[in-house]
Amino acid sequence: MGRNAPQQVTVAEITREELATIESLTSNLTTEQETSIIADIAVWATIRNSHVRIKGGGDGLDFDNARKRDAIRERIRKALGLPLYSVEVLGGSWSIETRGVF
Repeated sequence: MGRNAPQQVTVAEITREELATIESLTSNLTTEQETSIIADIAVWATIRNSHVRIKGGGDGLDFDNARKRDAIRERIRKALGLPLYSVEVLGGSWSIETRGVF
């Protein structure tokens, strides 16, 4: 089972990675991973631009689509072997200078 070009673009959007990176990482996915990612793409399409946030009291009612988008992003990044957050989200890389104590 393979994803078509629009699905690859959507995976790049979800993961916040370059399309070339996604294309290189998806060639070795298992059928189960492919099926899961395709299901997540379908859900993503329904909530992509939805900014509904309804929360109730007590036991609550929670329709926060931002949390759903984050969960999809985390699942797909994990399936592709990517770190939880992209460099885009982290704002690049940095180093900390270390100095001897003595």
